Amino acid sequence: MIKKILMIVGFGFMLNGCVNSSDSIHIEGKVSRVGNEPFSYLSIKEIDSKKSYKIVNNENYEEYQSHVIAVEAKILKKSESRLIPTEIEIISIK
Repeated sequence: MIKKILMIVGFGFMLNGCVNSSDSIHIEGKVSRVGNEPFSYLSIKEIDSKKSYKIVNNENYEEYQSHVIAVEAKILKKSESRLIPTEIEIISIK
């Protein structure tokens, strides 16, 4: 009986941590490089809310540094604190 309860609770926690693959967002913000080498990454910071997102597929977006762009992105990993940014994959630039 206890094993069944623990399995149900554990399964609930696993589902809670998953991100729906259809979670896409529209972001308008400034692209910049954050951090020190070798741990730096590209980030986009929203103009209005000042919320930052870590761009995971950053190989094609170096040219947009210091520019304000609008993108459609898919959420890969939501942040669990304000110090760690939400990870996104850019789908398209608008």
